[in-house]
Amino acid sequence: MSGFFGIFRPQGGPVDLEAFEQMKTAMHREGFDGMETHVEDKIAMGHLMLRVSPESKYDKQPLKSSCGNYLLVGHFRLDYRDELGDKLGLTQAELEVTPDSQLAMLAYQKWKEKCVYHLEGDWAAVFYLINLNSLVLLKDTIGYSALYYKNHNDCTCFSSDIDLFSKSKMFQLRPSIQQLLQISRPGFSLDEGLTLYEDLMCLKNSEQIFVSSKGKIISQFENKINLSKRVLCFKFEQDYFLEYISLFASAIKTRINYVRANGLFLSGGLDSTAILYFMSNETLVGSGEIVSFTSVPNLDYLEDQKKVNALQEFDLIQELSEIIKNCNYNYLSFPNSSLFDDLSSIRLKNGLNPLITPNTFWIEGILKELNKNNVKRVFNGQLGNYTLTWNSPLLNLSLFLNFKFIDLIRNLICFSKRNKISFLAASKIEVLSPMYSYIKNIFSSYLGRNRAFLNDTSIFQNHIGGKYKSKIGNLNVGFTPGVTFFNGPEQMRISIFNTLIKNIGMQWFQESHRQALESVDPSSDRRFVEFSFELPSKMFFFQGLRKYIYKNVMNGLLPDSIINSNKTFKQSIDIRKRIILDSGIKLIIKEIKDQEYLKNIFKIDDILSDYEILKDSNSHDIGSVFTNNFLKKLSIVRFYQLNSLNCHNK
Repeated sequence: MSGFFGIFRPQGGPVDLEAFEQMKTAMHREGFDGMETHVEDKIAMGHLMLRVSPESKYDKQPLKSSCGNYLLVGHFRLDYRDELGDKLGLTQAELEVTPDSQLAMLAYQKWKEKCVYHLEGDWAAVFYLINLNSLVLLKDTIGYSALYYKNHNDCTCFSSDIDLFSKSKMFQLRPSIQQLLQISRPGFSLDEGLTLYEDLMCLKNSEQIFVSSKGKIISQFENKINLSKRVLCFKFEQDYFLEYISLFASAIKTRINYVRANGLFLSGGLDSTAILYFMSNETLVGSGEIVSFTSVPNLDYLEDQKKVNALQEFDLIQELSEIIKNCNYNYLSFPNSSLFDDLSSIRLKNGLNPLITPNTFWIEGILKELNKNNVKRVFNGQLGNYTLTWNSPLLNLSLFLNFKFIDLIRNLICFSKRNKISFLAASKIEVLSPMYSYIKNIFSSYLGRNRAFLNDTSIFQNHIGGKYKSKIGNLNVGFTPGVTFFNGPEQMRISIFNTLIKNIGMQWFQESHRQALESVDPSSDRRFVEFSFELPSKMFFFQGLRKYIYKNVMNGLLPDSIINSNKTFKQSIDIRKRIILDSGIKLIIKEIKDQEYLKNIFKIDDILSDYEILKDSNSHDIGSVFTNNFLKKLSIVRFYQLNSLNCHNK
């Protein structure tokens, strides 16, 4: 997706051209289709073009409105363009030569800030209102987009690329201890609208920021997604299936691009295989190509007994390839990838998501491979677990706690028959064990043990946690695995989903933008999301079958071995070996041993101890939680180290 940036000086006087040139230099990346700028006395805007869709060849930004009252810069991938074109009075011939940016401009001219009710898709934009000498910053409701802003020398500086702020010498960015503290705890994330840098803000989903001619900033929200809606109640079960498949197929169709090949993150899971199936149907109609990439473990890093399990995903996709022929399948193990390959890499200075995880090396590796293959748009199913293939966990416990014993007994009977176990065993799995965990968590919260758990898992020294107050002391911040527990699947789902969408779209945008790519996620399509949250819980877990609606819809379309597979694939099962062989990690460990200022802030000895455990362990299954925590701790320390040094050097 394209990138953009700019400076607004509301009080008058010329824009700082030296600062603008620094932003322009920092914004430039290889693989894009050119940069254009527009400079006036009070406003300067720049746009880094990435042409992906057929109509994008007509795009030219910054864009001035036909009425002469507005200037626009942004990145756009609009869905359901035909419907929007009808609302704007465009013919089909006109729509085919009208880029998304022009549609957004026409929408703003017609509806002003209410245009967000009509612009569906992934987008973020800035409008300069010439007559009012004011700025409007807008962002979509849930999409893969980003917009950051910061006040600097009586100016409002903005950009879609957070890396621009850390690369530009004029910004004195300081790491935010409070937000680092926030992300260091399991289950917690950045506060929405904030970054890991002090005073650098980002637009929230559905947020509108108005910067007046006097520099006053006003925030409001329009068209926020609402997940607590009515529950659908169709007369016939088949109607649920038909609506489900229709909406998801439409979500794929509106994202398909026929100019260049479409890429796909493909695993043996249900989300990505469903996306491939519908992509395949659309590609057969059009003239595009599908290029899929699957990460498989490096077998040289595994013990012999692990090799068969590691290849299970490969075998499933091989079976899938026998059915779907119009896809170029690629399997990559990234034997030479390093988790901390470039110790001064921009990712480790990223104020949104600097965390290295067991999946980082292959996600970034696949994005680089897509670029090499001239693929500019890549699909994933990041939110599929909560929309496309939600399995309504804890449903039977919820039925028990709400005294719905008839429905509960029916479910348990079906569950026992389907899994060939006794009714008592089914009751233990579905009710008694979750009930024990539920009571245990309530008891732990009452005694304060959950707060003690949070303190023990933080990489920060205790006096830092006491000095910087945050929401850590308040456990009523949403669902936190191992800390809080919900007895209702709907409550859990809404809370997790709302937490995920705060930053996940910005993260995927940023990772893709670095490689001059555009990421899309049909499982985050607003229409499909809202529909999925209106479905009754029984459509996700019914008659003893989890993911009930998905499996009924895809029955006969995908191999039964995929639809009904109970296997959990570990694409990073070789992560322990990668960690202990990583030269970058070895160098970081050596550096932080002797830096006393870090020891005053972080529990460095904990990291060193964890590293020794990883090196000495003979087990590849030492524990994903342990490995994740080690990488998270090391990432946080490295982020603080790099940004503290940068701050002092500027």
